[in-house]
Amino acid sequence: MIAIRRLSVSLFAVAFLSVLTLGCSSKQVRRYQLEGKIVSVAMDRHEVVVDHKAIPGFMEAMTMPYSLPDEQALKSLQPGDRIEATVAVARGKVWLENLRIVAPATAPSHTSVTKPH
Repeated sequence: MIAIRRLSVSLFAVAFLSVLTLGCSSKQVRRYQLEGKIVSVAMDRHEVVVDHKAIPGFMEAMTMPYSLPDEQALKSLQPGDRIEATVAVARGKVWLENLRIVAPATAPSHTSVTKPH
């Protein structure tokens, strides 16, 4: 009888901690708004390098890599695109969500400069 009671208490404790952990993990994700320009895209690493403005409450303006799990968004990007996105931070990981291109990169100019003779 004592063994059954201990087992019941142990199972209850495990279930309670599991629910508590799941509830806390979603609350631990902090989100911030990012505005910046794509510097490079690494499809193989699902990563983009963004030159971004200061993110209030999170970091100063800088250029840094961000994980981008959304493969469709990743495929749509090219260097020079101006973007807005949500920076998500949890358990030591940082990634981008809800990415939106606000101004596509301008095509490079193919005009050549000619020198007078």
